Amino acid sequence: MQISANIKSFISNSAWLLFDKFYRIGLGMLVSVWIARYLGPASFGELAYVISALIFFQTLSRAGLDGIVVRELSLNPKNSEEIIGSAFFIKLISGGLSYLLAVSLFYCFEGPNLTLLIALAGITLFFQSMDILELWFQSQSLNKKSVVAKLIAYSIVNIGRIFLIITEQDIIYFALFVGLEMVFAALALIIMYYQNNTFLSWTVSKKLTVKLLRESWPYLLSGLSVVLYMRVDQLLIKNLTSPESLGFYAAGVAISSQLSFIPVIIQKTITPFITRKKAESEQQYQQWIKKLFFGYAVFGWLICIPFYFFAEYLIVFLYGEVYRSSSEVLSIHVFTNLFINMGIAQTIWMVLEGKGKLALAKTLVGLCVCIICNLILIPRYGIVGAAISAVLAQASQAVLSNIILAPNIFLLQVKSLIFIKAK
Repeated sequence: MQISANIKSFISNSAWLLFDKFYRIGLGMLVSVWIARYLGPASFGELAYVISALIFFQTLSRAGLDGIVVRELSLNPKNSEEIIGSAFFIKLISGGLSYLLAVSLFYCFEGPNLTLLIALAGITLFFQSMDILELWFQSQSLNKKSVVAKLIAYSIVNIGRIFLIITEQDIIYFALFVGLEMVFAALALIIMYYQNNTFLSWTVSKKLTVKLLRESWPYLLSGLSVVLYMRVDQLLIKNLTSPESLGFYAAGVAISSQLSFIPVIIQKTITPFITRKKAESEQQYQQWIKKLFFGYAVFGWLICIPFYFFAEYLIVFLYGEVYRSSSEVLSIHVFTNLFINMGIAQTIWMVLEGKGKLALAKTLVGLCVCIICNLILIPRYGIVGAAISAVLAQASQAVLSNIILAPNIFLLQVKSLIFIKAK
């Protein structure tokens, strides 16, 4: 009966997160395509450059806490006030510092126009600390609450973006709405939190804060490395070629990067469940880990193969003839999803096993491969070289690095990728 209840809860929460992602992908792609058509490749490339940089600072502001907080809330629900309060304090401070760092770096190296764009888009960093409420909902298997709250905010912001296109506004307003999305999301999460009578008295524990920081720093560095090797291609394209080339590249990557949403949803919903399984039975826990790797491999192949063959038709249909060169990027870059899936499965295992330093080592491998490949391939092959570099980096980080760092996981990944179920 307990297993049935767990599965029912898992399916319910997965359904809500799936609805959230499908809605976001549908509305988000529609609006993103419209923005790309309206701004043109050059201006769209500038906006993509700012967003790529912002993602780095968003990762910095999260402080590597998300997975750890969900785990702690699942295992120690009686201490939720202290866990949430301490994590919120860390995120609030890191968000403010991240904003100052972002604006300062752009002011020094990118000039006034891009500095204004990052200053407006970076508003999100001040309000990202309220994402701690979403983590609490996840830990309590109440994903419906956070989904509804953030979808309301997402809808409002995208209606605003459509208004900007219709009224033919400047690029600075599109940057502003990047920041406003998190503002509205934070307000919606707060309202949803208190409407459900979850009146918690948050407290900040110095001891717990230090503990969280000690455990989270490898995940923070790992997250920053992941963002760098997933976004350094866009930063290098802009500086080695042109904003217009970045616009073409960003259009192709925008589709490819959306395709890992199902594995991410599974990660969010099943991590609390597997955490409890590990506490109950090591044997059941190991079986679930094997199932995860196999399932992620199947998802990966089902995603990559169709998009490889239909990339050109999809790009021209969505973005128009002017973006046709983006199809080569999509047909290659889509294979990053195969290795991203393997990485997500291992991330669940690493968090539950407390192997944060292993995560850092793996992502540093990926970052080094990414930078070297991009520096070699972008000057020779342009945006196609960047797409190839992304696949090589993701494969190195998620799978090949395990030859040395985690041989047992490497064998499990290889078997899963060729559809051999591990016993």
